Amino acid sequence: MANNTISHWCGVVFDNFKDSMVRLDCAQQFRGNGFVVFGSGNTGLILTCEHNLPKTESNGTVAVVVVGFHTGVRFDARVVYVDAGRDLALLRADTFSVPCTPLRFWEDGDVVSGIDVVLLAFFTMKYGQVLVEPGTFPGKILSEPVWDEETDSGEIRSDYTSESGTSGAPVFLQRVNKVVGVNSGALGGTVKTAISVRTIHAALRQWLQPGDQEGPPISIEDFAA
Repeated sequence: MANNTISHWCGVVFDNFKDSMVRLDCAQQFRGNGFVVFGSGNTGLILTCEHNLPKTESNGTVAVVVVGFHTGVRFDARVVYVDAGRDLALLRADTFSVPCTPLRFWEDGDVVSGIDVVLLAFFTMKYGQVLVEPGTFPGKILSEPVWDEETDSGEIRSDYTSESGTSGAPVFLQRVNKVVGVNSGALGGTVKTAISVRTIHAALRQWLQPGDQEGPPISIEDFAA
């Protein structure tokens, strides 16, 4: 019965949000995942991990990456904001014409250990092939987010399985189907890390209002103006 429930929620996440997932490519190489957080008209915003972006010869971040959907649609996206410390980056595409539902963040309660989550991600298989469609990886949160006041960031630790290339993918809270974190790496063994929603908000505020961490709430829509 438990396995049937897990399979059900993995199916719900896949069916509802696979169209909002993108794979990042640069120089025809798969770099990781991202997901749509805003779409209106021809403008789309995509969130990913900063470490997914390749570096230039001068050790700066590339200006443009190619994003691709499971349908085969591909287009260029500009790197508009990066936060290496929090491992976040925001991409913008102004030729965006893909019908999809921007993902929403879980902001309605605490994140506690034992909660069921699902990672939705493109990933690399044994011989380097990347699956055409994203896969789902269920698990549970192992510990509540630990907030670092010095870096103004925090991470969530979970036990879902993640394959190579899954950084930048969303981690969904089961049953409410909202993003609770951005998959960022592993601590070894079965412990995986995700960037918390609180960290994402801190990055958004820094990008839009440098030096002002106490002002009114910042929304993704502010970046599309």
